[in-house]
Amino acid sequence: MSDSSTMFTLIFSDALSTVPHLAQQLGDYSTSCKVRPGHSYPFHLPPQEIKIDEILYSSQRTAVYLGRCGNGLELALKFTNIEDMSAEAGIYDAFEKLQGTKVEKAKILNKLAEAHRAGLVHRDFAERNVVVQGEDYRIIDWASAKRHMSPCHWSYDFTAHVEDDHVEPTDPAVQCFPLKSWAEYMHFWDHGQ
Repeated sequence: MSDSSTMFTLIFSDALSTVPHLAQQLGDYSTSCKVRPGHSYPFHLPPQEIKIDEILYSSQRTAVYLGRCGNGLELALKFTNIEDMSAEAGIYDAFEKLQGTKVEKAKILNKLAEAHRAGLVHRDFAERNVVVQGEDYRIIDWASAKRHMSPCHWSYDFTAHVEDDHVEPTDPAVQCFPLKSWAEYMHFWDHGQ
């Protein structure tokens, strides 16, 4: 028996019923079905009705849907099967040892700065949560993220400063403690050593 207090109701638009997609493989799929998060991480969204209006990406292995909550919040919902999810997790694990050059660190830190300016702090930022495709780095696993305490005004561009040994602590461009801490932890500035 399922606990309805942890369930989300997904309402698929009628337009999606004319197109084959991965969610149709759910055991109780109809234009309305109940699901719950498939992990034990804290979930920041209370159980509610989510309207699925659009398929953002679809393949044989995975599909990403655009969902809208009652308050207008837009979500990307990813569906896949357990085998493909395990394969994807294995790809993420392969990047566990990602160390990177200073240029690579700069690109990763710039992505983290984008998230901060958008109002999010990644509370589980680690190498295992950075994936790369070509020259593009992505930060994943935002399950434990929290809102930035105040607007982040970080304007230091790491890629423009790869030659820097240090940064002045009073520089207005670097006034975000969590972001500066991660840059220090990743040894972006070697402080002349």
